[in-house]
Amino acid sequence: MEIFKKIFIHKAVTITLSVVALATIVVNLYISSVIAPLAHNIELNTTRVEALELSEKDGKILDERFIVIEEKVSSIEKRQERIENKIDILLSR
Repeated sequence: MEIFKKIFIHKAVTITLSVVALATIVVNLYISSVIAPLAHNIELNTTRVEALELSEKDGKILDERFIVIEEKVSSIEKRQERIENKIDILLSR
């Protein structure tokens, strides 16, 4: 009778541990299926933020280039105006 009790207790513990293990697997699968889309969304948002940061850096570089080009154009326009004034003076003589 003692042997049957030990066998029954051993089998009950084994079955209980197996059920707990299966339940853990099912819960983990459910959690991973819920979290997977969230992780994907986080990756997409991270990629978008990185793209925006790069775009912002490029925008700053383009702004700096625009300022330099604008200064050069202004310088050229001033030269052109001086040349035109000299031409007008020479033609008026």
